[in-house]
Amino acid sequence: MGTSVIADRQNPQTAAVTATTETAELHDAAFVFVRARPGLLKIANRILRDPGEAEDVIQETWLRWQGTDRSVVVNPGALLRTTTVRLAINVLQSARRRRESSATPGSRNRRTPA
Repeated sequence: MGTSVIADRQNPQTAAVTATTETAELHDAAFVFVRARPGLLKIANRILRDPGEAEDVIQETWLRWQGTDRSVVVNPGALLRTTTVRLAINVLQSARRRRESSATPGSRNRRTPA
């Protein structure tokens, strides 16, 4: 057990303040994300041209945003846009690699009879 857990058991008021602070921080993070979400979705859709994949990228962006130390983020919108773009590009490159690796060797160079 960590010392913070022991301290929280000894002082329930500290635990309540910590829980309230964490809830407020998560609420603030959600507020910022929800405001940025339509623009993020447009970016992901433009890059991927697949609404399902774009939605997956937005969900992954949210998960990363939740795990970010937001106290050091100067421009949350810029961070969210950058994260979205990089994740979308990763998905696009992964899809391209999957297509290339699933093609049989030499199949691209074959010509079909006319």
